[in-house]
Amino acid sequence: MSGLTAPVLTVQVFNNSWSTIFNQTFTNSPGSVSVSSLAAGTYHVKVNFNSAAWTGICEKMIDAVVATGSVANPFASANEQVGTLQRSSVSLLSSNPIKENIKLRIELERAQKIVVAIMDVEGRILFTKTSSYAQGRHEAIFTTGLLPTGSYFLKITGETFMETKKVFR
Repeated sequence: MSGLTAPVLTVQVFNNSWSTIFNQTFTNSPGSVSVSSLAAGTYHVKVNFNSAAWTGICEKMIDAVVATGSVANPFASANEQVGTLQRSSVSLLSSNPIKENIKLRIELERAQKIVVAIMDVEGRILFTKTSSYAQGRHEAIFTTGLLPTGSYFLKITGETFMETKKVFR
């Protein structure tokens, strides 16, 4: 992974069962981080960007697909992304913690079906919706219903990408 610039950042990689595979904190902007010896599969990558005083700047979380022992850079710019991580993306427009609805901006390089799922911290799917979208930019609103206060994962899967975002209610 490259483009990792912040005074303090933490890189975590989880397998599909959310077991920690890699967890390391860096100071003075390492620029790039390599995680070696990963078997082929899908991994959840989380990077926390912090100030020198350890105040949170932002958190990025995305799924990365390893095909032959190396991972495509999930934090590269859209023009640099390769493999199964292409130019499609999803942004959370709602405040976090969320209230009654989750609002997403979905940008697609081509028409495709998108599956939005809300999972609890144990990986149980609490909500799922499949919709078809044309190429371009879209905004979508999903009602969170009666979700109790807590932490959740919002997993958005398309034919050309997969992203996971942590949300709070």
